[in-house]
Amino acid sequence: MSRNESLCKFRPLAAAKRLAECGSPAVVLSGLDVQRALRAEKRRLFVFEISSPALLAKGLLRAAMQLDAVIALTFRPRSKTVSGDFAAFSGRVFQACDEMGFRHPMVLSAGPFALPSSVSDEAASALKLSILEALEAGFTDISIAVDATPDENSAAALKNFAQTLEAKHTALEVVLPTPDAAPAWRDVLAGVSSVVLSASDADWILPEDVRAGEFHGLRSESGEFPDAEQVPADFEGRFDRLTGDPLSEIAMQVLDEDSAAEVERLTSEEGVRMTDAVADALGDASDIAAESILWTEQNTYFFALDLLRTSGCKGSAASVRRYLAPEVPDTDPEAELDELLAEEMAAR
Repeated sequence: MSRNESLCKFRPLAAAKRLAECGSPAVVLSGLDVQRALRAEKRRLFVFEISSPALLAKGLLRAAMQLDAVIALTFRPRSKTVSGDFAAFSGRVFQACDEMGFRHPMVLSAGPFALPSSVSDEAASALKLSILEALEAGFTDISIAVDATPDENSAAALKNFAQTLEAKHTALEVVLPTPDAAPAWRDVLAGVSSVVLSASDADWILPEDVRAGEFHGLRSESGEFPDAEQVPADFEGRFDRLTGDPLSEIAMQVLDEDSAAEVERLTSEEGVRMTDAVADALGDASDIAAESILWTEQNTYFFALDLLRTSGCKGSAASVRRYLAPEVPDTDPEAELDELLAEEMAAR
């Protein structure tokens, strides 16, 4: 048994149940386990926010397989306060894993959900139900966006969410409007372990009052992230989580927003092939649609390959395997990839 297979026993119960329903052996792990494993070796988790898993998942998974990297794929609900179609998203990701033979550790993340100040009890309850729905659909990591300053309502709601997720062995990322908001929210979350505090910061430097001993994340709208040379030495290992949505631009070169949404709708219908869905969305011939799909997968793959390399994520899956299954001899990831690619070519 390879180390990747040995990690299956660490899949959270809800995720394992969802994977069983889908007949998928994908290795979806708790974001909590992955963050602890990566932090132990000062590694990073790259979180890809993707709007169209049917178009983009395979390119990302192939890059992760090539570099033996653990990645997270994030579904952002269309409404920031209510649930989206979590089961459809996870199902498409699991399908891509099965079609590619992808057995590396990965994380499924949902959010960020919006938690405004002065949130009502009813709104907080609805948000909690959405979070629980995401967990039932196989997600193992949750992010929640907060305002700059907590009030009594939002602080109580976030603490409740954090404790619920901790009990379910699920990671929580708290998305701050600015890094300066970190101290107030850190006080709210005192006593809750392994919470990620994330914020966008053009200079990539968090304020001095964000202390060591926490997980930190950076979010980018542009898809640009610091490489090892850009991060000051005293912050080495502090940026444990990098999040962005750099892939929509790639997809939109093939499909506009409405067409991409139409592809997602069509591929959710049983028996509808991806090629046919893109052809319908583009009003294009089937063979051209197939070219568009291949082009998108290839460009996503190369783009992700560059991001994972420059952000220090190469080999991060090995860190997870060493942390969770140290007793199982590791395999050569390149040899494993060559074997999988050979099987894929033979199947064609």
